[in-house]
Amino acid sequence: MLRARGFTRPAAHAASREASRPVLAGATVLKGWRVAQRREADAPLLAAAAGSALSTRLAARALAGRGVRAPLWPFALYRAALAGVVAAAQPSRT
Repeated sequence: MLRARGFTRPAAHAASREASRPVLAGATVLKGWRVAQRREADAPLLAAAAGSALSTRLAARALAGRGVRAPLWPFALYRAALAGVVAAAQPSRT
């Protein structure tokens, strides 16, 4: 949307990154609160959260200062395909 409104790629990337912070923080707090309400340790969830945080930090460090130069549609296509695979692998809840 930002690119369509005339933002440069670096400006759109920065705005998107900044806008996502409160959403991610809120989701983290909500999930933490829900886990705490169950009053049980959820080792797979904690391991996944730690792995996600670590991989995000490493990716951010690796990309620092490089900006967004390459087109992002291949990444979007990959993520959509991955989401389809994950959704297809979920057991039916009927």
